[in-house]
Amino acid sequence: MARYADDMQYRLDKSLNEAEQYSRLNNIRVRGVEDTNSKEIPKETTEKMLDLIEQKMKIEIDGTEIDIAHRLKKRVRGNRDIIVRFTSRMLRDDVMRSKKMLKGTGVYLHDDLTTPNQTAYDSVRLKKREEVKDAWVRRGNILFRSHTDVVKMVTYDDYFYWTDLPWPNK
Repeated sequence: MARYADDMQYRLDKSLNEAEQYSRLNNIRVRGVEDTNSKEIPKETTEKMLDLIEQKMKIEIDGTEIDIAHRLKKRVRGNRDIIVRFTSRMLRDDVMRSKKMLKGTGVYLHDDLTTPNQTAYDSVRLKKREEVKDAWVRRGNILFRSHTDVVKMVTYDDYFYWTDLPWPNK
C-alpha cells in the first residue's frame, strides 16, 4: 500500500481488481492452438475449442456450454491466445483439471487473470526462485509453495512487494 497517497484509492483499486477477476472465473486462456486464419470469427474459434475439449481432453461438451471463444489481438509465438467463456464454472473447472491430457501437444490452458494478477503471478513464479519452489493459480488466487513446503496465498496487499522485486538476470 506504500504507493498510494490515500487509503480510499487503494481500496477502490483492490475492489475493482477483485470484481474484474470474479467476472473472469468462467474463463480460461488457451495458448498454442494453431492460428491459420487472421480473420477467424468467434464461431470458428468456438468450434476449434469444442473439438479440442472433446477429442484431446475426452470431455463431453455441446455447443451451448461455451458462451463464446475468441482470439486475442496480440500474437504469442505466431498464434493468438484464445479466451473461452464457459456457461458453467463446474465445466470450466473440469476442463482445467483435465489439462494434463494436453501434455506434449503444445497447447496450454491457464486461468484468465486480470493484468495486476498476471503481473503478480509472473513475479512470484520468476523473481525469487531461491524461495519459491512452485507457483500456481486456482480460481484467480495466486498460491506458491516455498522450498520448505509451506503453501502461501498472495494477497492484493502483497502485490507491490512481488512486482517491485528486480527481474532475475537471464
